[in-house]
Amino acid sequence: MTVSDDDLLDDLNRVAEKLDKSPTRAEYTVHGEYGGTTIYKRFSGWNNALIAAGCSRNSAHGLTDEALLNHIQENSGTGEIGCVTEFIDNDLDYCRQTYFHRFGGYWSAVIRAGRIPPTEIPISETDYDSYIDTAISAEYPSASLLGLLRAFTGLPEKMLDEFSPDWVSRLNSDLQPTLITVPSEYTASDDDWVLQVPTHYTVTGEQKPTGLEPLLRWFNDTDGRLLTTEQSKGGISATLMREAGLDVEPLALRATVATHLARRGVSKFEIEMQVGFEKTDWQRSVEDYFLYLYQFEDYCHPDYDPSGVYLDPDTGESRRIDSEAN
Repeated sequence: MTVSDDDLLDDLNRVAEKLDKSPTRAEYTVHGEYGGTTIYKRFSGWNNALIAAGCSRNSAHGLTDEALLNHIQENSGTGEIGCVTEFIDNDLDYCRQTYFHRFGGYWSAVIRAGRIPPTEIPISETDYDSYIDTAISAEYPSASLLGLLRAFTGLPEKMLDEFSPDWVSRLNSDLQPTLITVPSEYTASDDDWVLQVPTHYTVTGEQKPTGLEPLLRWFNDTDGRLLTTEQSKGGISATLMREAGLDVEPLALRATVATHLARRGVSKFEIEMQVGFEKTDWQRSVEDYFLYLYQFEDYCHPDYDPSGVYLDPDTGESRRIDSEAN
């Protein structure tokens, strides 16, 4: 006979009273009459069941960082996490604020747990190189310019919509790198955002020209007239991604620029300026991508001071590192 929802919730409340707290799914399985999985499936998630029973969401008070990270790893099942809201509501016993207070955010907690968050993850070096080649070979110079600016800087599309020849300086200098200066009125701070235009790049070992300076000269000669609103707002980078055979979110490019520079030992300050973390109110930080590389590529950037708990992505083995700065 199928147990009613009311009976399940009554028993959940009974266990909560017995333990004097909202039980986790594992605790209910030990003390409950019907099994945690039954309630989980009936209410499409453990936290949904707690709310339906009038219980508070689980408190992580007293739990170690390792226990919280193990909870993420054990409940994700695979290397990649799906939708953040759905995963937290349906698969975890603790709210997002718990991971924010312990690890600085849910995103970084997932990385420390050896899992891949659903957003803002860099693409592979091979895919990055493919995207750049596609942008260079684009049919129209405007598409190449926009696509390559996205490939080598953190300029988001809303800024590229306003991109002007007036933002470009030192274009014809043989002694100093070309600069792009985004006026403060377009940034998330009170200051202008100044970033360099790279002349060459290395992804797969071979140094190649970016082709940006010739395109910027063309842009300057046309006074920006050929960079139309329709072209810029049509999602040039997304189109180039599709042409390159890639199916990723737009923020993946910014994440890729950050990790690409970090792999090459570029300083934290230079990465921050090139990608524009603070200039665009992007919720990620340079440290997030230092953490990503440390966890998944076993690379420790010179400016990264590893500390805290990390779970091995393959074995789940835990390691705790005490910060050298302490």
